[in-house]
Amino acid sequence: MLSVMVLFLFLMALELIASAATHLDAGFTESIIRITSNPFIALFIGLQVTAVIQSSSTLTASLVAMVAANIITLEGAVPMVLGANIGTTVTSILVSFGNLGTPKAFRWGFMVAS
Repeated sequence: MLSVMVLFLFLMALELIASAATHLDAGFTESIIRITSNPFIALFIGLQVTAVIQSSSTLTASLVAMVAANIITLEGAVPMVLGANIGTTVTSILVSFGNLGTPKAFRWGFMVAS
């Protein structure tokens, strides 16, 4: 029952983000679409946002809401999701480097990260 409630809250939050995003200025929406039209830039945006907020799930959920609100195109969101997933892997590898002093912990951390 709890998982159904959490899923409902998650879907409601996505709908709230999508409805709030429709109130953005048209110039803002056009600039986002123009910026993300280059897949390499969109990939690095996904990488950097994931590095800042430390959550690829949050970025992916926000991108789903932005695509639903026609703020960003699906073609622009796909490289950003890919960048978010790469960013998670890079973050995990950087965390494993924190265990360089303990070879066994480093080996396990690096194997899990890659």
